[in-house]
Amino acid sequence: MKHFVGNNHEGPGHNGRLRSSPEIGEQALRELYYPPFAAAAAAGVGAAMCSYNLVNGTYACENAAALSVLKEDLNFSGWVMSDWGADHGSVGSLNAGMDQTMGAAFSAQDRKRILAGDVPQSRIDDAVMRVLTPLFTVGVFDRTDYGNSTVDATSAEHDALAADFAKATTVLLKNDAAILPLKEQGVSHIAVVGDEANVKGGGSGSVWAKHIVTPTEGLRSRLAGKAVQVLNHSIHYDACGMGQCDQDRCTTRVTASDIAASVALAQSSDVVIVNVAVTSTEGYDRYNLSLSGSQDELVSQVADANPNTIVVVRCPGAILMPWASKVKAIIVQFLPGQASGEALASVLFGDVNPSGRLPLSFPASESQSWLQSEAQYPGESKDGKYVVSYTEGLNIGYRWFDAEGRGPLFEFGAGLSYTTFSYSNASASAAEIACDVSNTGSFAGHEVAQLYLAFQDEPQPPKLLRGFVRLHLQPGETQHVRFPVSAKDLQVWDTVASHWRKAHGKIVFHIGASSRDIRLKGDFAEALLV
Repeated sequence: MKHFVGNNHEGPGHNGRLRSSPEIGEQALRELYYPPFAAAAAAGVGAAMCSYNLVNGTYACENAAALSVLKEDLNFSGWVMSDWGADHGSVGSLNAGMDQTMGAAFSAQDRKRILAGDVPQSRIDDAVMRVLTPLFTVGVFDRTDYGNSTVDATSAEHDALAADFAKATTVLLKNDAAILPLKEQGVSHIAVVGDEANVKGGGSGSVWAKHIVTPTEGLRSRLAGKAVQVLNHSIHYDACGMGQCDQDRCTTRVTASDIAASVALAQSSDVVIVNVAVTSTEGYDRYNLSLSGSQDELVSQVADANPNTIVVVRCPGAILMPWASKVKAIIVQFLPGQASGEALASVLFGDVNPSGRLPLSFPASESQSWLQSEAQYPGESKDGKYVVSYTEGLNIGYRWFDAEGRGPLFEFGAGLSYTTFSYSNASASAAEIACDVSNTGSFAGHEVAQLYLAFQDEPQPPKLLRGFVRLHLQPGETQHVRFPVSAKDLQVWDTVASHWRKAHGKIVFHIGASSRDIRLKGDFAEALLV
């Protein structure tokens, strides 16, 4: 699990994270930035990586305060390694809680200090035990053949798993006039235009597949033997949106002839699939949330040429969609990997009912953000570092939209289905909140029921996600959904006393299909008195 902790942006220029010093309040650390690591630790992860950046003025790999929280408060029993080159002083880092330095050997001076006792023997023993125990647990020392990084590990099972992941994580955000799923008998020509190949990230997010199934390939395979023609004008983009490309060149990557060819195909087709994409990599932040290379213009002109335009987005995070109102359907695959086209074809024709949900909000404009000053991002230069002020506190993501009363383009938790679901019969006890969810449509499909709690007498965001349940329902089926509520779910961090405590006052629960699509609500505080 990585990166611990505060590596939430890459900073100005290339590898700005090396000079970034987030100033994060203890409440935000405890309630927002530590919990993902707590969840990973609880799931049994064996290793963690400390980040390049400083945290409240001290480098993460030698930050005793943060590392002690990880190992003691979050009950992480594995080992902490530095990112490559993130260890700025091995003796200090070892004493702070880092267990293994990566990217550089201990210097002669480090070894001399260690032998002289500057690192206690108990700390060395602890580090060794933390490294070895997870390796024994997963059987590393029982193996004799480790292979190498050039071995082709492709298998039918791996390919099937990649396809399952890509299908399950596809998010349907718009479906006007129920254009989807497509009907084979109602379509004779499908045009596929735009960027079909951009399906992965860079840096540590870069995995080179033996073969990427493009949307055109996926559709042609799905429609083999059918009287449906798949026409294609694919456009390859550079890895724009990342700092290492020539931004001027990127913005003019789609030439007029590419758009004209795409429009011509659109005019002669029943349905158009427009593929747009942006990617990212470690070491660089994206310049903005816009699509590069005149892709917005491509979508707009194609939509003008054909009212049955479906946009498929591949992206590492939120993007702006100035054309959203002009197109019939919007599908987001994020970075789906090698089975991108196979998954898309399955969703387009209803072999798979889309069931992904947005794990973040998509803003309606660049200004819809809790980052409102340079002090918050990219930070203010001071003594060779960029001090980044997390003055937004707890109000990030959907919490900020709720607190500000702002409407995003698409909210956290959003995602449509080819069927419909109803919620009823909410109840609450001291240990759980429950309700019934019914499939009221004609397709079998997954629903993701979400539980939010509102601490109305605390200085907290309007509501906080406290659980979700993914369930599969046949048409007409009803399931009783239970959301366990633990004591921790009802706690807030007391900044004065520096410990967790139960939230004061009234607690209201919200159950819904997204952070904005709330179907049921009730007073949870009354259940605690029973």
